[in-house]
Amino acid sequence: MGKFYLTLFVGLVMSLMAFSQEPELIIQNGDFNGVKCVDVSPDNEYILTGSSSGNSIKIWERKTGFLLTTLRCAAKNDYSFSLVSVKFTEDSKYIVSAGSDGTIEIHETRTGALFRSINSGSVNKLILTKDGSLIIHADKQGKLLLWSIKSGELVKTISAHEKTINSLIFSRDGKLLVTGSDDKKIKVWTIPEFNLLKEIDNTYSVESVSISIDGKYIFSGDANGRIHLWDFDSGKHLRVLNIHTKSVDSIECTSDNKFFISGSSDGSVIIWNLLNFRMVHRFFHKGEAASGHAMVLSHDDSYIVSAVNKELSLYHLPTQKEIFSIGNNINVPLRMTMHPAGRYLITANIDQNIRIWDMTEGALKNVLHGHDSVIFTLTMTADGNKIVSSSGDGSIKTWDFELKENLQSFKGNYELSGSSIISFDDKYLFTSYKNYMKVWDLQAGKFLKHITGQTGSIYDIAVSPDGKSLASAGESGEILIRDIPAFDLVRTIDTQAGPVSQISFSPDSRFLASGNYDHNINVWNVETEENIKTLNEQGSRINSLMFSKKNPWIISSRNDGIINIWDFSSGERICKMGDPLHPLRSVIQNPLDSRIYAITGDAIIIWDPVEEKRIATILSLNTDDYIIYTDDNYYACSEGAVKYISFRSGNGFLKRDDYESRFRKPELIRQRLLKDKLP
Repeated sequence: MGKFYLTLFVGLVMSLMAFSQEPELIIQNGDFNGVKCVDVSPDNEYILTGSSSGNSIKIWERKTGFLLTTLRCAAKNDYSFSLVSVKFTEDSKYIVSAGSDGTIEIHETRTGALFRSINSGSVNKLILTKDGSLIIHADKQGKLLLWSIKSGELVKTISAHEKTINSLIFSRDGKLLVTGSDDKKIKVWTIPEFNLLKEIDNTYSVESVSISIDGKYIFSGDANGRIHLWDFDSGKHLRVLNIHTKSVDSIECTSDNKFFISGSSDGSVIIWNLLNFRMVHRFFHKGEAASGHAMVLSHDDSYIVSAVNKELSLYHLPTQKEIFSIGNNINVPLRMTMHPAGRYLITANIDQNIRIWDMTEGALKNVLHGHDSVIFTLTMTADGNKIVSSSGDGSIKTWDFELKENLQSFKGNYELSGSSIISFDDKYLFTSYKNYMKVWDLQAGKFLKHITGQTGSIYDIAVSPDGKSLASAGESGEILIRDIPAFDLVRTIDTQAGPVSQISFSPDSRFLASGNYDHNINVWNVETEENIKTLNEQGSRINSLMFSKKNPWIISSRNDGIINIWDFSSGERICKMGDPLHPLRSVIQNPLDSRIYAITGDAIIIWDPVEEKRIATILSLNTDDYIIYTDDNYYACSEGAVKYISFRSGNGFLKRDDYESRFRKPELIRQRLLKDKLP
């Protein structure tokens, strides 16, 4: 969300509030992608979180829970990527992050700029030495690798364990390093020599470790929810604490030697009395952790920062009270389609409901309820009268667009539907399931027939605009074309390019474009089955592909967030836009004004392909509220969304009265959405 600036005061006190004077819109929301790792700044004033799906690093103000800024790693960016560790250096000059692809990045805290990138191979855990000179990371082969922050060079490699190292932590004085591994061993190393001081054999894999301040005890957590207590000197197993029901992912000890804290994948944080080993208090998140529980204790022992899935919580240790809990309030769009007239955008969101947006008014108009599971497919009849949706609840529903009500429901399949499309005469509905398709009489809501014959899974289906052909493609790399209404196989195009993820017919039905796993787009003459041109994407996998109905274009989008527009005649790329920091789910074009709508992460972004710029961003919230905003901070929103709007300027956040009249501009939003629309 922009650059941020830091002032370092005497005593290494950090301030993240010295921003530029121009007000900046910040949407106050949790991390849509979930939180995988956390840290606290040395002065205990700021919280750092790393995303569990994607490459975002967020900085939050500890006192208010306000989101201050978001940084993006330059490393791989798709939903398979996660940040496994984020850390402030002791002098607060840098933020160090480690990704699941093995990339370690060092960002300057003052500017957010990338200072250094290290390709380490694999990273499971990461820690920084107390003097701030070294990064120590554990790989999945049981090695400890030591890197110089200053030079980025590998200083030392230690074969520490025989299997993956799951935990590593320094003693408070920084003189000892404790590691725990899947090889069921706990090891203690001297610093800075990194000599092995002690080895303890455990019966179970070690998920987390810690050491008491007085050096008397070592704690370890296992995957079954047990905490083990060990005598440091003798290595003797003293006791087991068995309250957690799932993996104990974090253990922290307070500096007064009175308490230790455990965080578990069961979604709870427990404060334990270190004198009698009894539970003092237990905090609960809203659910169990899908990918581990991230927890850290502030440097002054006052606060516990805890994250499970998309919920970030702060607890006050002295009073054992929750200070705040920040969840994700975004109602994520999964599918979208456009009314043929171009005025209305229809979306299917993660809450299992369908939303209708009036793009001439810049507002959410209606919400359609009825499905009991996630909506897999969403499409619309060519006359604009009906919306058709299919869901994991096994139903296919048709909705009257004008009346905004469910017309009929008929039983589909409980298995995942890959694609659905309606014939251009609105007579047939086609749905794909794994390696077969179903044909439905859309008017009667009646199943007509199965279509089989595809080798491997079907990834996409398309109907020619002349209504004569149905095409399917997928895992085998073959495109099968059948006639309508007999549905007999008439052509097979072997792309010889591996799996085909997307297909689209040209407006005149003469050509078919295919997006392949080799990252190229091939254009085929349907009649001759000849490949007439190849468009080289040179990026990640293609996830949307279409011929423009308004322009002589082929529009493609990729998982890495890039949208390309190609001139159909020349095959030249005429436009490249998008945001490589935000992976794309799908893309459509407004048939009225050529603008591109892209589902990216938790939002829908509207792009102008002529000027190659972003027009607006649409956020749908969990309560049927919404926010539409521009890059220059103007916004329109429902009344229920006002609480999520904030503006930062200079040394802090503005009061609502100081920004609302200047930046809440529904009319300006409408003007930008209406620009260049046809009469």
